[in-house]
Amino acid sequence: MQKHVFILLVLLLSPFYLFSQNVETLVQGYSGGNIIVDKNNNLILSDFLGSCGCFNCCAPTGHVVRRISPNGDLDTLVNWDYTAGPTGLAIDSKNNLYVSQYSLNRVVKVTPNGETSIALSNVNGPTGLVVDDEDNVFVALGGWNNPPSQPGIHIYKIDTTGNSSIFVTNRNFNGANGFVRDSKGNFYISNWFSGVIHKITPEGTLTELVVLPGEATGWMTISNDVLYVTARGVHQISKVTLEGEVSILAGSTIGYEDGNLLESRFISPNGIAVSNDGSRIYVTETEARRIRVINLESVTDVKEKVGNLPENFYLKHNYPNPFNPVTTIEYSLNRSNSGLNIKLEVIDSVGKLIETLVDDFQLPGNYKYSFDGEKLASGAYFYKLTAGNYSESKKMLLLK
Repeated sequence: MQKHVFILLVLLLSPFYLFSQNVETLVQGYSGGNIIVDKNNNLILSDFLGSCGCFNCCAPTGHVVRRISPNGDLDTLVNWDYTAGPTGLAIDSKNNLYVSQYSLNRVVKVTPNGETSIALSNVNGPTGLVVDDEDNVFVALGGWNNPPSQPGIHIYKIDTTGNSSIFVTNRNFNGANGFVRDSKGNFYISNWFSGVIHKITPEGTLTELVVLPGEATGWMTISNDVLYVTARGVHQISKVTLEGEVSILAGSTIGYEDGNLLESRFISPNGIAVSNDGSRIYVTETEARRIRVINLESVTDVKEKVGNLPENFYLKHNYPNPFNPVTTIEYSLNRSNSGLNIKLEVIDSVGKLIETLVDDFQLPGNYKYSFDGEKLASGAYFYKLTAGNYSESKKMLLLK
């Protein structure tokens, strides 16, 4: 058996990927808090906990905001030399990034050139951020720090001149956290310590939209005027219409399992973001140090002809992920694949063949290959499984 090594940071961000409706692990071993997707399909992640590792056992030590590009490149956007507790993230039309520094009670603006300035200060535990069509920034206060002078009951508005004012005051907020805006300008806000989602009109009128099960929600995202919320208390992902109808999108019981949406399992899902085309939802499990992806629809490869996958033709993600120096890739073949020549290949980001790992007729069954890629350079790679006219590819990153 041939062995190769490459660290696989699986990113479902490009058209060179074919998938079905399911849950998969995107990154293993990274503690992400909140997550958003920028206009260039980069993932932006705030590291709230840092080395602390759990919400209830120690004080958060996070101070970093990271970016993962569609090519799998991981870099650090901001690295403060103190415990800032970055949580909320938002980007305006000029690509300025706004970050809530929960532990420091302020919001920081980061320009595309990396210059930072304070946009809002002396507020109690800022969390969720929203930028409207005119580049006004709205800031929700979690209020978890709870200084008597600034209870966390406000939503602030920062206008384009930098002036700030209170937009909404409501004492029913219970750890305001997830914060989004719909196509009509209405705001929606989830609460960390309860399952309540509030609706706020553009004029500032607040009503209760729905109460989710579990009495604990994480972050929230919106796509095509549908809300997607991490229901931390029941370890599921909820789908909520703007009329308040609730259904389970993914998750069953606490645990770790990829696969079918309603059979998958999460451990206290927290951050959540939707891809620009609406086909994928990214979910962070902060304490479990994982990023998962929920595939909502089938996407075919635009670079090559790919047929419909036969039942049980399944190329799994490698594990562990990331890894160094050994990983495992598994795939399954059923009777529909019997008598077909099977190829498993690794190619680089420009389509050059790096290695043919399998090129043989194989019987139906489950196959597992271990790789040792000591001779490969760090960078983005693909591995592709082909059975006759059917193929499936996954993108990966080698980090040394």
